[in-house]
Amino acid sequence: MKTDINVLRIAGCLACWLLFGAPATAQHWDGNILVGYNIGGSTPTPMPAEIRSINYAPDLWSPNVGVEVVCWLNDKWGIAMQVACEHKGFAVDSRVKSLYTEIIMNDGSVQSGNFTGENSTRINNTWLTAPLKVVYSASERWSSYAGVYIAYLLRPQFTGAASDGYMRRGAPTGEKVEVVDATFDFSDSQNRFDYGLLLAERWHLNGKMALVGQLSYGLRPLFPDSFSAMPFKMYNIYGTLGLCYKAFSR
Repeated sequence: MKTDINVLRIAGCLACWLLFGAPATAQHWDGNILVGYNIGGSTPTPMPAEIRSINYAPDLWSPNVGVEVVCWLNDKWGIAMQVACEHKGFAVDSRVKSLYTEIIMNDGSVQSGNFTGENSTRINNTWLTAPLKVVYSASERWSSYAGVYIAYLLRPQFTGAASDGYMRRGAPTGEKVEVVDATFDFSDSQNRFDYGLLLAERWHLNGKMALVGQLSYGLRPLFPDSFSAMPFKMYNIYGTLGLCYKAFSR
């Protein structure tokens, strides 16, 4: 919790400097519109031994739409602030062995224990994201971006199913319960705030349009430490491919 507060403080200080201190030294400002597609996942690092096989499918509807202001301090360096609404989603079908979790059986009862069988997970989260980046313009064609982001979870969805297996209740050697078709919904258990690191490259097609490639790496786990139905920490790791349009320059 203390680390979260410190990250928010640093981001707030940088944002205030950009809004109130940078204009005095800025050479000019650019206003950009960015549209892209997110591909990646909320994943444990490293992959747990309980997951024996995995089949990943990106969500076909994962847009990243934002507006950005770049304050150029000189010909090479600038600072960019952005606000974006983005969807981060994917689907995973996996085979797990002795994975501790919590599921809802067909009769409505909630069972917790070590599950072995087929697991299907669907994540469809919508975030309001505010990146803050340092910009380096290497040439008329290329520019590099590096910085941090904070994000708020607007619409959470983390659901799935467990099937074709069994659960050992309470412990790996506990009572065996057959699992034919059960479900789980951890949507509202997710952390509402995320923060992390950003790296991006842009290739400028002309004075108005640029191709964008970006990598974001979340530093805060998807679930709080108090959440016990997932035995490992998951982080948002996503790449974005898209376009940038320069709407104005002053």
